[in-house]
Amino acid sequence: MEDRTAEIIIVCKGNSDYSLDNGFKSAIAEYLSNDCGCPIEFYKDNKVVNEQIWNAAVDYINNIKDSNPGAFLQEVRHDYDLHNNSLGILNPVDMYEAICIAFQLATVRNNEGYINGFTELNTTYVKA
Repeated sequence: MEDRTAEIIIVCKGNSDYSLDNGFKSAIAEYLSNDCGCPIEFYKDNKVVNEQIWNAAVDYINNIKDSNPGAFLQEVRHDYDLHNNSLGILNPVDMYEAICIAFQLATVRNNEGYINGFTELNTTYVKA
């Protein structure tokens, strides 16, 4: 798994210096800005952020070994449907935000150690 994928997932899980208070995309934009040294304005239209979320989802699915890739896709659809058909109880989300919600459930470790492409190095607390 690419380090960027793991770090985006760790940001989505809330294990980073990047606050999720303003949403997943804002936190990922801050992370990408710091990681690349680009101004945050570069990420404000969300096109680059959405592309990075999509690439992370594809990379994650390609590295799932101990879980079912179909289960991840089902979780994305469930999160998308739940947020968009909940009679206004939950805030609507787009597909990329649904991926971020599903990333929160990504399995990083089991009793034997790191799995699904995660390593000790790429799962360290992501610092700003």
